[in-house]
Amino acid sequence: RGHSLDTRVETELDLIGAIYDAVIDAARWDETVDRIRRYLGFHLSMLAVLGLPSGKMIVGAQSNVPYPFSETIYTYADEAMSLWGGVERFSRLPVEEPIVHTEANPSGSWIGSTFYEEWAKPQGLVDQVVLILESNSRLVANIAFGVHQSMSPIRDEQIRSARTLAPHLRRAAIISGLLDGRKEAAESFESVMNALG
Repeated sequence: RGHSLDTRVETELDLIGAIYDAVIDAARWDETVDRIRRYLGFHLSMLAVLGLPSGKMIVGAQSNVPYPFSETIYTYADEAMSLWGGVERFSRLPVEEPIVHTEANPSGSWIGSTFYEEWAKPQGLVDQVVLILESNSRLVANIAFGVHQSMSPIRDEQIRSARTLAPHLRRAAIISGLLDGRKEAAESFESVMNALG
């Protein structure tokens, strides 16, 4: 094959390019998250970038989450966070490192919770891999990949590939937060100018 790139590396480079394209054109996030999910071999995926302290959703993208679960996920945000030990513990988890839910939390910790019984279990989800992309006083961002009961256990290759994409997803989340802040500042400035006029 000469100097041609390994197919895996080529695919990951394409995905990295798609991540930065989505920063420029936010309408591409759902497609990009779907491509990442399919490449990594997970059942579903959700990306959230929230501005703080307002809790404003700056980026929200999903892949393979059926309706009405795609809409109701946000009602379980507080309970889902408590399954990780709350905001404080969640914010201390390593950034950019794939975290397997069942390894980071006591076995069966989510069984019996409303989030599991009403949202995860009906979809056949048995585990998840989470990448914390940012957690500070201004921005919280993460991407989660759901594991279906019909799937084989999480493989090292999936974790390795997620780890490769993580820094790029993190930069994209941070840039999206910065761009949103500048957009809000520009809109505020424009409203002031209009008021003066």
